[in-house]
Amino acid sequence: RATDDADAVRTALIAALRDPDPDVRSEAMDALVAEASFEDVPVILRSLEGDPVREVKLSAIEALRRLPDDSATELLRALVLSRTEDRVSWEDEGSDWEDWLDIQIAAIRALGDLGVTDAIDDMMAARDDEFGQQLDVPVFNALAAMGETGVSWLVAVISTEGGQAGQRAADVLVRCAPAALLQYIDVLVASGAARLRKIAVPHIAPDGALLGVLALKDSDPTVRQAALARAAPAQPDLALRALRDADVAVQATALEHLQQPLPSEDLE
Repeated sequence: RATDDADAVRTALIAALRDPDPDVRSEAMDALVAEASFEDVPVILRSLEGDPVREVKLSAIEALRRLPDDSATELLRALVLSRTEDRVSWEDEGSDWEDWLDIQIAAIRALGDLGVTDAIDDMMAARDDEFGQQLDVPVFNALAAMGETGVSWLVAVISTEGGQAGQRAADVLVRCAPAALLQYIDVLVASGAARLRKIAVPHIAPDGALLGVLALKDSDPTVRQAALARAAPAQPDLALRALRDADVAVQATALEHLQQPLPSEDLE
């Protein structure tokens, strides 16, 4: 009985996608996001292509994001790169660029959540567009959602790009699942980018020699400070040795982690 009711709801919502009132179509597609099944993918794709209303398109992409289906991939990839006006209807010919930007960002998110790694080149090309500066965070979040392959691209961006883009990629990478980062610890530690070495610190064993090296010898004081804070509870001698650090923030972290009471020879 419940299944019959759900089918009736879906049937009614799909019929409403042909309503002449754009508000009705928008509400119907929004409701269909939670109700759609795989057999509805062709209908949702037709609305994404043929319905000019921005809100319908956004809800259609959200529905497709929740329904992994290869048939949606090609259109989503196309929308990452352009308005695809030869096949996609828009409210006004040459309508506001912001309308496409919203659709573009939604498509990027969907491809990331669907794990379509073949679309990474499309996403990176979209970043290179003259208006692509607003796409860094959506693209980096999509990469983070793609697991190992996406993480490797984030590491590459941080290693090769400086400034705001590199920092944005680093911020996203920090939020990745530790399991994905563990495969790149050696790469991160060996990187010339201090932000990458710092990202590695929370994922290194606190009692290991590698963390001790970072705490005492890394060229960047923020990396030394982070490594010392993680390692000192397991390696108390590091705090004492780090008191000689040239950076006052590292010295302060060392003082915080000195184990009391100190032996008299260390107290002096």
